[in-house]
Amino acid sequence: MPNHFHILVQLTRETDFSNTLRSLTTSYVKSFNKWHSRVGHLFQGSTKAKLIHEDNQLMHLCRYIHLNPVAAGLVRTPDAWVFSDYRFWTSETSDQGHPSTRLRRQFFGSADEYKKFVLDFARAQSTQKEIERLLFR
Repeated sequence: MPNHFHILVQLTRETDFSNTLRSLTTSYVKSFNKWHSRVGHLFQGSTKAKLIHEDNQLMHLCRYIHLNPVAAGLVRTPDAWVFSDYRFWTSETSDQGHPSTRLRRQFFGSADEYKKFVLDFARAQSTQKEIERLLFR
């Protein structure tokens, strides 16, 4: 995304995630600034973190993250966004030991089932938006 990013992190132990995220973004900004010969802030505002308590929330969050560039009008399909791991999630040849692959298998089974979960929602949303556009123009 041009002005923000989403990251899904699974914590395996109790930690101060705010400091971990701050360290990650600070390192990125320093590298970015050095690469582009610039100084100063790169991100505006503070980071936001949300603890996910239920499997259902996690499933919808994964879909939300993958559809965010589509919703923003940056691409027509989630697999067109080059900065996303959506293609990894929807590939049966993905590393079977990777946490994303294990998560996808746990909740959706196959890559095709996850793709259907994402695209069916996207189609329903676009249909709803089209109906609202026609009704409230």
